[in-house]
Amino acid sequence: MVARASHCQCKYILRVFFALFLVIVLAHQLTPTPAHPAQPEVPASPTPYSADNPPLQIHIQGRWKPFRASLGLPPRASTIVSPGAIARASRFNLKHRRAVEELASRRLAVRAPLFFAPGALEERSLTLEALAESFRAVSLFEKEGAEERVRERSQRESREGHRSMSSTTKNDSGNR
Repeated sequence: MVARASHCQCKYILRVFFALFLVIVLAHQLTPTPAHPAQPEVPASPTPYSADNPPLQIHIQGRWKPFRASLGLPPRASTIVSPGAIARASRFNLKHRRAVEELASRRLAVRAPLFFAPGALEERSLTLEALAESFRAVSLFEKEGAEERVRERSQRESREGHRSMSSTTKNDSGNR
């Protein structure tokens, strides 16, 4: 009788949950949802400036100018003007993502040339063969050290095993 009553209660609980689920689904379908605005397309050319999207002026501070001059490098402006904020792309909106990547690659294409300090160019450098030989010597040294550690460990374990064997034979002979 008890099993039958719990079975009926279980059916009743399932019916109540199903009814609540239907009410929630119907309420969700009947209530109006706000329309999500489409993400703005990123133009292929740099963003034009407008009242909504003013240019950002970034002023670089610090002691980089005297340091740059001490290296004999040409001077640079301390203020950078960049386009306004760019909307973040959804990873599922592939058109938008591709447009952002193209814009970034165009910006990377227009880079300043690299400058090296005169001392760096006169620095002695290693040949590839010398570097490979150095690597081989270090790896051989590490391999020999690892083999030595394995040998020591096995000797230690064999000594400990021998000690434990001798102690058990002593205990066995003492018990007789």
